[in-house]
Amino acid sequence: MNALASHLDEGRAENRRLQERMMTLAETERARIASDLHDDMGPQLFALRAAVGQAQSVEKGSISPKTMRSAQTIAGHWRMLSLPSPAMRRRSRNPPAARSRICVP
Repeated sequence: MNALASHLDEGRAENRRLQERMMTLAETERARIASDLHDDMGPQLFALRAAVGQAQSVEKGSISPKTMRSAQTIAGHWRMLSLPSPAMRRRSRNPPAARSRICVP
């Protein structure tokens, strides 16, 4: 009976170690993806922001209505990109340390 209990305890300990490792790997992968997105998208978003600012500063009468609508659409997309994502809002309410305590039995 003691051997069975010991084996069960070892299995649970191994399960906890594997879950912790899985969480660490997932966090590392998320950080890498975020860094890649930041490095790849950051300059493009900056250029988009500059273009939107320039388009908004042009006098309304000097550009066609179609161009103005396009600039407004781009500005709307920029505003959406500037908002924190749902995932970021969740992360701020539930930091990594708390998530690992929740997920590990």
